[in-house]
Amino acid sequence: IAYWDRLRTKFCHGIDGASEPSCPVMVTHLPVTVDTKYTKEFLQLLVLQPKYFKGRVVIGGIESNLKILKLQSKIRKFSSITRDTSTKIIPTKPLFLTVPYPTFELPDPTVIDDFHRDKLLSSYWAPSCGSKLGKKKEKNSGGVRSALEKFLYNHPNHSRRGKSRSACGLNQHAICVKGNNCTTAPLTEIENGVSDSTLHQLVATSRFCLEPGGDTPTRSHFYVAAIFGCIPVIFDGGNLNYGEQDTQWPWRTEGDQGIGLKYENFSIILKADDVARDPSLVMQSIKKSDYAALRIGLAKAVRSLAYSNNRRTHDAFNIFLKIVCAETKRKLV
Repeated sequence: IAYWDRLRTKFCHGIDGASEPSCPVMVTHLPVTVDTKYTKEFLQLLVLQPKYFKGRVVIGGIESNLKILKLQSKIRKFSSITRDTSTKIIPTKPLFLTVPYPTFELPDPTVIDDFHRDKLLSSYWAPSCGSKLGKKKEKNSGGVRSALEKFLYNHPNHSRRGKSRSACGLNQHAICVKGNNCTTAPLTEIENGVSDSTLHQLVATSRFCLEPGGDTPTRSHFYVAAIFGCIPVIFDGGNLNYGEQDTQWPWRTEGDQGIGLKYENFSIILKADDVARDPSLVMQSIKKSDYAALRIGLAKAVRSLAYSNNRRTHDAFNIFLKIVCAETKRKLV
């Protein structure tokens, strides 16, 4: 609690005639990727601070979905930004944002367009059982991963080259575009450790990529798919640890106004519970989708989902700056 107290006393100062001190916007990084006792303490002690202070705190982390459901009502999520842009009143809750993983740089769009996409749909993740980590990720996906593995493996257009069926599922799947004989890397290549070349090759030759939850509702593979032009198929809810929260992907908003990304413009969005019961919904949604329009939407959105070394290029950090600047314009009334 001394951390927050030091910030408040150092930067918040009284103003003549004002009933409360004035504070600048303070940006802090939450480096924990999954919920731990440190995450809990970090946020619980912040929400105990005075309203005039905690409403000026912006937290950036690569995951803003919380297991601590009691805290959900005590913080602001990015989706609230588009709803309160008309007011300049300083909010009374801290803003908690999901920011894209800082390990992915913007791609060359001309290269992305040249990939031959002979796979309609692909997936890439650790087996759903056989290890504590695999079981944990299966639970975090709401049962979607194992349901999809069984469905995809039995699909008539499944690529089985180099594969061996096991009770613990498979590391990767691909459904070939009708009329194509697509291939995927042998299973042994992945058993010895995840191969970046294999991962990148798979998403670069796929039209749609499945992105169920992993350690948390979000997963890093989503960014790989987006950067390589593979339309993400994402799943909301279905997780016992996180309740029925919509996954807080970076800059996700439901409105068309203000700062943010409308994920319907470049992703297929499904309910995890529905897919766990009927995984064929994935293929049904793909058939109904407008692939060309989604690719155009993804090409626009990807600039907000990765980073550039060129400061003149619009990237994920530019959106973060806009949010911080918008927060600084709020005044006490």
